[in-house]
Amino acid sequence: MKKEKKAIKKSKRISIFQIIGIIIGLVLMFLGFWPIERIEKKVQKLSSDLDNLGGMNCAELEKLGHYCLVINYPKLINLNDSGQITVSLSDIEDSFDSGQVHEVKSSCLTSLEVFLEIRGFLVEPGQRILEPFTGQKNQTFIFNLLPLIKKGIVRGNIWIVAIFHNETEGQLERLPLVVVPVEIAIRSLLGLSPRIVRGFGLILFIFQILLISCVKKPDDII
Repeated sequence: MKKEKKAIKKSKRISIFQIIGIIIGLVLMFLGFWPIERIEKKVQKLSSDLDNLGGMNCAELEKLGHYCLVINYPKLINLNDSGQITVSLSDIEDSFDSGQVHEVKSSCLTSLEVFLEIRGFLVEPGQRILEPFTGQKNQTFIFNLLPLIKKGIVRGNIWIVAIFHNETEGQLERLPLVVVPVEIAIRSLLGLSPRIVRGFGLILFIFQILLISCVKKPDDII
């Protein structure tokens, strides 16, 4: 009888530790899979200065003044995980005349430059994206980020610049339209990547479940 009681007490103690192990495993997995909040910043008009460039006979620049800018980026990025910043331009008036663009292209070859001024990340395809202004209703630029530091808060700026041919001066000019500040936190759990913590939590959870299934019940003890 005494041996049976000791075995029962020992079995109960083991069960408590196993339950605690399962809870810890679930908590680690939950922390690793915690959804990442995204931040959206919007600028209704790129620049009021563009409305005063009509004398340059540049329809693209005039139209850019009526584009809405939307920047979407993650509030934080996990260590060893990647994040994405999207920069979207939308024609809020939807009144762009494609024929007019072709007429003035010979005198005003407009391109858009999106410059991500930030440190602490590896940026693909690069910190500077230069594309022709398509004149479509929507145009999107995408930056992919990979943290280079283990943790901290990284601050930077996103610049939108118009590059155009000044017919009067006979040269290309750069016209900054707007600059938007961004702030992204780099997160690690116990100095480790949340991906590793998720894996450890999953292994611990499975191990405890298997251990419970292998423990003999008190009724099986002779």
